[in-house]
Amino acid sequence: MGASTGDGVRQWLAGLPTTTRRVVVAGSVLAVYAVVYVLLVLLLSAMFDHPPDWTGPLGPMVGSALGVALVAYWQRRRMGGGDRVCEFTRALRRRRLPDGADPGVWGPLLARERRVLRRWRAIVLPLVAVVFAAAAVSAAVVGLGWAGGVSMLLAGAVLIALLWLASRRNLARIDLLADQLARD
Repeated sequence: MGASTGDGVRQWLAGLPTTTRRVVVAGSVLAVYAVVYVLLVLLLSAMFDHPPDWTGPLGPMVGSALGVALVAYWQRRRMGGGDRVCEFTRALRRRRLPDGADPGVWGPLLARERRVLRRWRAIVLPLVAVVFAAAAVSAAVVGLGWAGGVSMLLAGAVLIALLWLASRRNLARIDLLADQLARD
C-alpha cells in the first residue's frame, strides 16, 4: 500500500504547476516542522518538570531548517538543477549511470563532485575535531570532569570516523561511475 500511495502522491505532485507544487511541498514541510516543534516543547516540559517554553527550541529548529535549505540550494546550483541532483543521487545509490548518460554532462559532473567531496573532507573533518576538542575541554572545566571530556572526545572520534567512511564510500562510488562512463 505504501509504494502505490507514494507513487500516487508523486504523480499528483508532478501534475501540478511548478509554483503550486513548491507551495504544497513547503506547506507540508512546515506542517511537519510544526508538529515536531509542539512535540519537542511538550517533551522538554515533561522531562524537566516546568511549564512549556514555546520559544526555547525555536532557534535550533530555525537554524537547522535554514542550514538544510542553504545546502540544498547550493547543491542544486552546483549541479545544475534539482533533477540532476536526483539523477546523481540515484546513480550513486545504484552504482550505475542512468541509461543514455551523456559523457559531456556526466564527466565534468563526476569530476566536480569528486573535487567537492575531497575539499569537504579536508575542511570538515579537522573542523569537527577542533569543535569536539573544545567541547571536551569545556566539559572538563565546567564541572563534568574528565569523564565528560573523554566522552566528548569519543563522540567526536566516532563522528569523524563515520564522516570519513561515508566520504570514502561516496568517492569509491563516484570513481565506479567514472569508470562506467569511460567504458561506454
